[in-house]
Amino acid sequence: DFDMVGPLRGDCTNDTFVVLGANQGSNIPTLCGINTGQHMYLDIDNSDGPFKLVSTMSAFNYMRRWKIKVTFIDEKHPCKTPFRCLQYFTEPTGAFSSFNFGGSPSQMLNGQMYSICFGYVPGYCDIGINYNRYDLGNINGDCGNDYTANAGDKLCVNATGPISLTVFTDDNNEREEEGFSAAYMMMAC
Repeated sequence: DFDMVGPLRGDCTNDTFVVLGANQGSNIPTLCGINTGQHMYLDIDNSDGPFKLVSTMSAFNYMRRWKIKVTFIDEKHPCKTPFRCLQYFTEPTGAFSSFNFGGSPSQMLNGQMYSICFGYVPGYCDIGINYNRYDLGNINGDCGNDYTANAGDKLCVNATGPISLTVFTDDNNEREEEGFSAAYMMMAC
């Protein structure tokens, strides 16, 4: 469970959840809204800490709840994520979404820049991604500053691609775009 007051035009103006103490240069998003089922992997190997999970709550009357699991993964462990992968998926099929997708209001969060990565699965060489919903501000074929990217190519339509996506959102969500929700499936070689 992760349920806090949602954003206002993409800004976490009432409640915020922030992780402090990860490696310098790590892009860890500030969260608010509904993020149940989401996960984050943080690089902390070059940091001395302290490592903090900081939740700031406004006086807004809202039934907040969260359940957070913290696990430290040794750098030699097979579950260790590739460098700078905030989210990491290792199953042949699954689903992922932008933070606060399906929240109330369902708005993408401003100022995001992070990578969603898919691990190597023996016997699979590519990945298909089917976006159930993709609302990142495509205006007349131009992605603008809100998009996902693969190998530098901006994606603002349904796409099939290789192994890593990077999410970018600017600091303006006046159009109240929702973000995205997708299912993925690894494809056999």
